[in-house]
Amino acid sequence: MKEKSSIAVIGLSVHTAPVDMREKLAVAEELWPRAIAELTSLNHIEEAAVLSTCNRMEIYVVALSWNRGIREVVDWMSKKSGIPASELREHLFMLRDSDATRHLFEVSAGLDSLVLGEGQILAQVKQVVRNGQNSGGLGKNIDRMFKDAITAGKRVRCETNISAGAVSVSSAAVELAMMKLPKSECLSARMLLIGAGKMGKLVVKHLIAKGCKKVVVVNRSVERVDAIREEMKDIEIVYRPLTEMYEAAADADVVFTSTASESLLFTKEHAEALPPISLAMGGVRLFVDISVPRNVGACLSEVEHARVYNVDDLKEVVEANKEDRVRKAMEAQAIITQELKRFEAWRDSLETVPTIKKLRSYADRIRASELEKCMQKIGEDNLNKKMRRSIEELSTGIVNKLLHGPLQHLRCDGSDSRTLEETLENMHALNRMFNLDTEKAVLEQKIKAKICYFTSRCEIAILHLMSEPLDLASIFGLGPLFCLSSPCILLQRAPVEFSLSQPPVDDTTKINLDGAFSPGNSFSGWGVVARDSFGSVLIARAGRQEQVFDAFGAEVNALAAAVTTAAEMGIVRANFETDSELLAEAMDAHRVDSSPYAAIIEDTKYQLKMWFSKWSVSACRRTMNSVAHELAQIGCNCPPNTCVEWDNIVPPKVAACVSGDMPVRR
Repeated sequence: MKEKSSIAVIGLSVHTAPVDMREKLAVAEELWPRAIAELTSLNHIEEAAVLSTCNRMEIYVVALSWNRGIREVVDWMSKKSGIPASELREHLFMLRDSDATRHLFEVSAGLDSLVLGEGQILAQVKQVVRNGQNSGGLGKNIDRMFKDAITAGKRVRCETNISAGAVSVSSAAVELAMMKLPKSECLSARMLLIGAGKMGKLVVKHLIAKGCKKVVVVNRSVERVDAIREEMKDIEIVYRPLTEMYEAAADADVVFTSTASESLLFTKEHAEALPPISLAMGGVRLFVDISVPRNVGACLSEVEHARVYNVDDLKEVVEANKEDRVRKAMEAQAIITQELKRFEAWRDSLETVPTIKKLRSYADRIRASELEKCMQKIGEDNLNKKMRRSIEELSTGIVNKLLHGPLQHLRCDGSDSRTLEETLENMHALNRMFNLDTEKAVLEQKIKAKICYFTSRCEIAILHLMSEPLDLASIFGLGPLFCLSSPCILLQRAPVEFSLSQPPVDDTTKINLDGAFSPGNSFSGWGVVARDSFGSVLIARAGRQEQVFDAFGAEVNALAAAVTTAAEMGIVRANFETDSELLAEAMDAHRVDSSPYAAIIEDTKYQLKMWFSKWSVSACRRTMNSVAHELAQIGCNCPPNTCVEWDNIVPPKVAACVSGDMPVRR
């Protein structure tokens, strides 16, 4: 069996490395796409993501080789930071597969934070996904792992009391300042905040909670300060421009710094030039720096009347309730274990997806061939439309019921007691029995790998079962002379993101479908697009079905294709959405259909019950189904009884209709 690529995390955090090392490795958010591109260009790295915050710098990768991949990432970190690899290794942690996944889930849940349960880290994990989707940098495994980590983080905060009484880095900074000031003078201390971003805003919020009545805020622009002033009316906020920063510091007893500056704002020389602090305040000016890279040099502590505290010094605050932290963490671990099992089951299921597709394709080829022989023996003149349709439905139903058992034994989604080893044994047995590992399949994989190697940012769509040349100009707009014959591999553009009209809940896949029928024809086109709860395209298909004689029949066949697509992908929780209210009503589990397509409808209901642990078929407006509608139009141009498939992408013609879907996420 081919060894599965390893998921790994290599990084350092506030628990393993000092701030002076973390700031050298910090990667600004706008540079994450470049870092991902550099990492994935390494010889043994397939996928990568960067999580860089004030408390951690972690790189998540899918490595073709564990040892070589780790070495390449460490060398990249060393080159970027200028820190020798030997020195880096003393502070790095390296985790593999389930340990790496569990670590990310704990990070997202706030269990690995300096401040247990702090909420900002979950927003930062979400930003990794958002950034990766916009730049196309995340691969299938890393993307799914981060999305499941977000789910774990949400569940931990909703189902436990880990957030009760939790503090953020900003609140811990305020608490530390109050601990260092004379108790009798805390409320009269002159407060200065440099930087009015998210962290700075939280500093103001917690100063209010401590009873402070006035704070001076230095920022590049006044707009952010005005926004904070408008929201927080319980404190007097005085704005000073950045050019007056040192004058403002001269009038302050406590200086909080929270900016994105990569250079020091305060050095030893600056501190020496500031006037002394009154003895009532302890005679020492406090600098509380929660920025990474740091805004205040550590050398300021050499000045007699100045003291500097950075994010590493916040441990003094958060260690106060250590026992309570441990108890809350234990409650959250049970949820993390559940989400970890779900992710591992999904990753294991990827092993069997190619076999599921090949087995169904093999069975469909036999069915189509035998059906054609049967029709020739009976004679076309001896069959009316209803009889032909009934024979085709019979053959489809027999194939589906025969395949149900084998396909069930290829499922590895954690819903039963079957182990991965048993599932893989079943997979190899089916490959041997039906000779699914044909030379053609192996050749396709080699060609696909070779094309992917030379076109690392291109996506591939394979046109299945095409026995005749196909003019793709009308389908993809590639030019009048572009023509391919079976089997053909088509390079497509980078992934396209969609906005969902009604996004499914976490762990449910939304599958939009549509049928296209023109009066006077005896065939229909169908289109299917599957998307997860974040709006990412998982797969898109378009195809043509013969022996269809009305619009409702086109919709019924589109649903059958959607169910087959979901089953082949190993999806177990699905929300099928159509713009045909008649079809949605016909799929009511308690209703017996009496239309000419009753056999297909009842067979589809049977498949839904057998293959999915949770499913629904609902109706939507046409404007919410525009992607599937365009795919169905493409399906009309396909050869009879064939389909076109795109993994994680859609053709350019379909991408143009994305705006037809109503956006709900920003």
